[in-house]
Amino acid sequence: MKKLKVELENCYGIKKLNYEFDFSNCKTFVIYAPNGVMKTSFAKTLKDIADGKKPRDQIDDTLTPISNFYVDDSNVQINPDEICVIEPYNEKAFNSGPRKGVKSVITSSAVF
Repeated sequence: MKKLKVELENCYGIKKLNYEFDFSNCKTFVIYAPNGVMKTSFAKTLKDIADGKKPRDQIDDTLTPISNFYVDDSNVQINPDEICVIEPYNEKAFNSGPRKGVKSVITSSAVF
């Protein structure tokens, strides 16, 4: 994967987010920001996708969520098996065993 284009709307408080992560010169991105800028919302959205669930808004269930993660300038969505979300301190985080072919990792403060 060289690029990952993210399009999110109405996912856990994220009103709208459009961003392209360019991995041509690096393998990792870190999102470091103060509290309240939606790092955890981004992690929850990716966790839902990794778990085969549709992301949602926790407060207003009338909002229609949009969650697209396009790989390499295509209309192909990222494979949920390639996502691993590591939550802040959680003793049970690795009890389910490793995912095969994991290519992306996110914590509430670090991405990919």
